[in-house]
Amino acid sequence: MIQIFAGYDPAEAAGYHTFCHSVLSRASEPVSITPIARNTFAWWKRQGENDGATEFSFARFLIPYLNGYRGHAIFMDGADMLCLGDVAELWAMRSHRHAVQCVQHAPYEVLPTKMWNQANRQYPRKNWSSVMILNCEYHHAHKLTLETVATAPGSYLHQFDWTTEDRIGTLPPEWNVLVGHHETAGAKLLHFTNGLPDVHPSDIVADALWRCERAAMNHVKPLETA
Repeated sequence: MIQIFAGYDPAEAAGYHTFCHSVLSRASEPVSITPIARNTFAWWKRQGENDGATEFSFARFLIPYLNGYRGHAIFMDGADMLCLGDVAELWAMRSHRHAVQCVQHAPYEVLPTKMWNQANRQYPRKNWSSVMILNCEYHHAHKLTLETVATAPGSYLHQFDWTTEDRIGTLPPEWNVLVGHHETAGAKLLHFTNGLPDVHPSDIVADALWRCERAAMNHVKPLETA
């Protein structure tokens, strides 16, 4: 079964459910989607630096622990994404020789603010950790303990300092297309990193695709009468 952990933030609940619909409606194999939501992690607290833009900014790195350090798992930001491809294709790319795989974006100029008027910081490997295939059983992933994820600097986690350069694998760029920064044609996964279309319209085609998906997610088949 394809195992996905997806970021959930109550401020973007509609975005999360739209994302799930977009994954499930295009998947050709069984998929399990687990939300990373703060209320389900009441037993774990981030200590010290805690300036993540979303509630799941750091908790994503608990995935190897949650998986018992076994197998592979996909992480996706989820709440601000739209899947246009079959995740079975992405799942088939998982590697046993890498600790993590991601789309390795070249540096790009970020907007000063993003969703909900939050500060948008520039840092190395920006948005690399927004889509990851994690090899939970690789020995480098064993460094991601409850204590480490609770106390390590954000740079250590998001810039993959817990592994080595040669153990960071690549994924095709179409699996994490940053709307407003990249060409969206041919995208398998759209990432509205500056904010969802209802908050931060930025790309006519991508925004329309998201709104159509949300409408499809909200559709209820009318009751047939005799």
